[in-house]
Amino acid sequence: MAINRSPGTRADFPFLTRRVKPATASAAAAPSVHSAVQSAAPAPAVAAPPATSTPPSSPPSLSLGLSRPTTPRLGTQPPPPAATTSSSVPSLSLGLSPAAEASASRAGAPANRNSNAPGGTRTGGPARSANPAARLFAAPEIDEVRTLDEKAPLVRLSPLQSAIGSLLVTGTRAVVWEATDLTTGARTADRTDITGTEVQTSGNRQLLDYVEKVAVVPLRHIGELRRALFIPHPGTTMLVEIYDGGSVAVPFETTDPASPGGSAGSAQPLMQVLSLLRVGNQVELRAEPLPTGLEPREIWAEFGFSMTESVSASLRRN
Repeated sequence: MAINRSPGTRADFPFLTRRVKPATASAAAAPSVHSAVQSAAPAPAVAAPPATSTPPSSPPSLSLGLSRPTTPRLGTQPPPPAATTSSSVPSLSLGLSPAAEASASRAGAPANRNSNAPGGTRTGGPARSANPAARLFAAPEIDEVRTLDEKAPLVRLSPLQSAIGSLLVTGTRAVVWEATDLTTGARTADRTDITGTEVQTSGNRQLLDYVEKVAVVPLRHIGELRRALFIPHPGTTMLVEIYDGGSVAVPFETTDPASPGGSAGSAQPLMQVLSLLRVGNQVELRAEPLPTGLEPREIWAEFGFSMTESVSASLRRN
């Protein structure tokens, strides 16, 4: 390509700015091609086609939104530069119309959902924790309560207290258990009456058993226990103890102002049954008032227990 050595600026290339080099002796002797072209009459300008028009025969192509620089032909006016904004960035185009690309991008965008909620909920809705213990209401700890009665019927063990050692309950005459697979069973303190199915834990221990007439719950395997009941001896106060020395007493009798009999001063006495419930990784102990004189089987029915029997026990009975 010949070098432009004309002293002036090319009028037919308004978008080019070049440094003019001084002419040498050899170049002055021979006329340059550009000087001949400059002396010729400029060709009429040809209007550039619209930027949005595309030939119908060209198939859709995959581009990254980057335009390839092209050199305009001699004597033609370049198309006006497109207005750019600071927020415009190269995008992936599928060669479709703007409306079709917008609808495709909306269809391909995943719905913004909350992964903590069951089934997924849109962002902005109430988030539900996967751990049920995180949604528990406030309850006193075992060190804050000495006696479970109508004023303070509930205590909740911490996750550490619910997982170490054994929970001991003295003063009971019978216990009832329900495993996580809904297997239920019951036994008396003297082992004369065993009903339902015994549950062996992964540590080869009973899910709930008696050791010298003391009810023992191995907290290491508390994840296999769903709930339990402790029925007291008539007139005996039950005592609950855990590994760190924490304890709480459950008196046999309590008064309920709402019971049949009238006002708080003339309320009828009730017996208290200790209920154990596992919520997440924490243990709750609650004193439940019931009418006095109920038999263990009647107490089971009050809490919805239905004893299950293994196949071997059914065959032995038959």
